[in-house]
Amino acid sequence: MQSPPPVGYPQAPMQQYQVPPQPQTTYAGFWIRFIARFLDSLILGIPLTILLFVFLAISGAALSATSSDENAQNAAAGVASGAFLLFYLLALVAVAAYQIYFWGTSGQTIAMRMFHLRVVDANTGAPIGIGRAVVRWLMTIVNSWACYIGWIWVAFDARKQGWHDKVANSVVLQTP
Repeated sequence: MQSPPPVGYPQAPMQQYQVPPQPQTTYAGFWIRFIARFLDSLILGIPLTILLFVFLAISGAALSATSSDENAQNAAAGVASGAFLLFYLLALVAVAAYQIYFWGTSGQTIAMRMFHLRVVDANTGAPIGIGRAVVRWLMTIVNSWACYIGWIWVAFDARKQGWHDKVANSVVLQTP
């Protein structure tokens, strides 16, 4: 252990540690988020549309193969309608699962990765988790029901938060 320098001996200047500059937080704006959302809809929409056409072809073949009996045709049309409703619900679940999983775990869907966008907790910057991703996704439905005002809100908010971000306490950051 070193003893302090004697009285009158000049002390070495204390070095202050400098904090390296932190990257500035850049909130993702309306248009970049819109484009990423559009690309995500293509990523999901193209395979789902192909499945829909396959379904329609099978349904059309089944409807044309039925007899000329009106009751049989009505029954086949009812089955096709029920199957279409089931397809629609499965597509809705697939879209919800895609967005909720990626938002909750990594904070980035496939299209968001292409634009370096990430959904994070507004206070800590950590991933939002599956529970808050579900809340965020449900709120996107409300955004659409309210004449898209919740989506447009992103363009005017200081932190670029839409209603779904505010409710889930999240922000979308654009990283370099």
